[in-house]
Amino acid sequence: MAKNNKELKEMIADMVMDEDELNYIIVLEGDEFAGGAIGLTEDHHVVYDYDKLVQSLIENGGMEDETEAIEWIEYNTIGSLPYMATIGNEPIIIHSFLE
Repeated sequence: MAKNNKELKEMIADMVMDEDELNYIIVLEGDEFAGGAIGLTEDHHVVYDYDKLVQSLIENGGMEDETEAIEWIEYNTIGSLPYMATIGNEPIIIHSFLE
């Protein structure tokens, strides 16, 4: 698991050989989101786990509780995904069935 976006971007660069393609991969801005990243799709979308994002925002983003973190993710993050899709490979946020 990446501790910050620099580490996350290095992990992605190791997986994607095409330098030009790296320019279109969008990671969620802010190191507090890096802990929620769980993978990369074949077509180069960073995948985040919703529950891990919530935990990462509480532990690293200064959020006080789950409610505050969830409200932030729903309004500011998920709400901005359509915009991100216009500029590159927007992140995918999943809800896992596994615990």
